[in-house]
Amino acid sequence: MDLDKKDFVEYGIAVRSRHWFPLLKLRACSRPSGQKFGWVFISLRLPERLSTSMQGKGMTGLVGKGQGESLRLILMTPLSGSVGGAETVFQNLVCLLRQHGLHVCTVRNGSKRVAGKTALDYIFPLERIRTKKRIPYMSSFLAALVSAFRFFKVCLIVRPHIVNIHFVDTASVYAFFFRKLFRYRIVLTFHGSDMMCSGNEDGSLPDRFRRWALSGADRVTTVSKALADSASSLVPKMKHPPVFILNGIDLNFWKALSAERNPNRILSVGALLHVKGHDILLQALPTVISHCPDLQLFLAGAGRAQCHLEHLVKELELGQHVVFLGQCTSDEIRHHLSHASIFVMPSRREGLGLAVMEAMSAGVTTIASSVGGLPEIITHGVTGFLVRSKDPVALGEQISTCLGSPEMCRQIGLRGAQSMDAYSLEKMTMSYLKVYEDVLDNNVCLSCTREHVRHDNKR
Repeated sequence: MDLDKKDFVEYGIAVRSRHWFPLLKLRACSRPSGQKFGWVFISLRLPERLSTSMQGKGMTGLVGKGQGESLRLILMTPLSGSVGGAETVFQNLVCLLRQHGLHVCTVRNGSKRVAGKTALDYIFPLERIRTKKRIPYMSSFLAALVSAFRFFKVCLIVRPHIVNIHFVDTASVYAFFFRKLFRYRIVLTFHGSDMMCSGNEDGSLPDRFRRWALSGADRVTTVSKALADSASSLVPKMKHPPVFILNGIDLNFWKALSAERNPNRILSVGALLHVKGHDILLQALPTVISHCPDLQLFLAGAGRAQCHLEHLVKELELGQHVVFLGQCTSDEIRHHLSHASIFVMPSRREGLGLAVMEAMSAGVTTIASSVGGLPEIITHGVTGFLVRSKDPVALGEQISTCLGSPEMCRQIGLRGAQSMDAYSLEKMTMSYLKVYEDVLDNNVCLSCTREHVRHDNKR
């Protein structure tokens, strides 16, 4: 039955609070001649004012096939203001996707707005429900309801086609909860600890939750092949096999180094947590210092394990050889890399190791544990060195060997820098775009350019 526009009567109430909410409109069709019953439609419609303001902010990035529908994307992360590798990758991806013309909104865990964020960046607490014998605490349950309502409001405003969750944890349940209501697709991106932690470790996820999330996601991506294999072993019969997308770095930024290197300076960058293995590095130092008395180790980062590490430094009498730099900016890390001769990543677990990629790109000889995705970016003896995890003796021997062969270290550093050319931010972004294109149906396409965006905004 063909219906004309004049056959429809629309009713609606606009609710204005802090934001404009979509209208719940009852569209009643008058009864055409010869028909006994009319038709009633209930739908959600954005107010014209909100739709116009969204277009003015550049939020109609992707032109759809036929209907001209624009793709809308929510990038969500439960990380709360951390400055680690996963957060850096997340922020770089947001910026680059927006540069490609996508309408990207972000949802982050936090209690207050971060400086420099835009109106498209939503920051509010993503409550993880705490339980006792599988019974939720009332305060945690109520906080979770507030978090769910806030995420619901974001979905009402954005109306996403895809929600891409970076660093999966129990807060991801909010995206799954509203998926059928808003009919968006879910893409999970695992960065390391969210896949590898187990048991009672800090930040660990129950395996049953991982299986549930992996089984329910429309696509799964990981930052290394090792993580993709772990996902496949957890859920052998996923809808689609996991796709590993290697992290990208700003090659021009990290290669812009020209300072003289100190042959006796070692640098390690990472959060001061047990999983990063800084205690293993400290235990390896006494052997190295016996061969190189002028050795200095600089630790860049902050975390819960700092007190323990400071106590270990005193116990091993390393006070004159170890310097705690605290939390450093990217410019400060680049400065310290320009003066270091060796970079060490002694992690017990690692998804891919963004700090390792940055050090290699800067031409610093890199020594890392043979865990997670690190063997995927380091070829032992060619672009860097790999040692057994949790083995301070092997680590100390490898550091001593590198300090005693400066020319070999220089050559290794040059080859490591050359190997990083394959890990650009642009390649990473194009890989994510390919995943988004695969997960979507034919109603939305990704074949847009910035010219399309400028044309839409003018219109």
